[in-house]
Amino acid sequence: SQGAQAVAEVLSRDTNLTQVSLEDNALGDDGAAAIARGLNGHPSVFRLNIGYNEITGRGLRGVAELVAAGGPLLCLDLSGNNFYQNVAVAMVAPAGMSPLAPLGRALASAECRLQLLLLDQADVDAKSLA
Repeated sequence: SQGAQAVAEVLSRDTNLTQVSLEDNALGDDGAAAIARGLNGHPSVFRLNIGYNEITGRGLRGVAELVAAGGPLLCLDLSGNNFYQNVAVAMVAPAGMSPLAPLGRALASAECRLQLLLLDQADVDAKSLA
């Protein structure tokens, strides 16, 4: 979305920010990916809330790249997003094909510094992150 892209550009330039809350703004997949790109390499944002933004597995890939990149991000709130576009496929797909698998790999990376991950009401189980 154009709005998310504009916000991402501002985020990438404002090095004083430490927390970003964009909860319930209908960012969608493209918006979430744009925000993640805008924050990748940011020197001080340690908390990001993009909960309740209609983010699916496609948008989560960009967020996973941000998590895997390390940096100052310590807290990520993804609550209320339904990462499964097609529930029938998600139920029969192997764990490695889960929409959450990229996030699981990012969390396991040596560069990841995340200390708090919130997934309330996001229909997630342990197998999903494998």
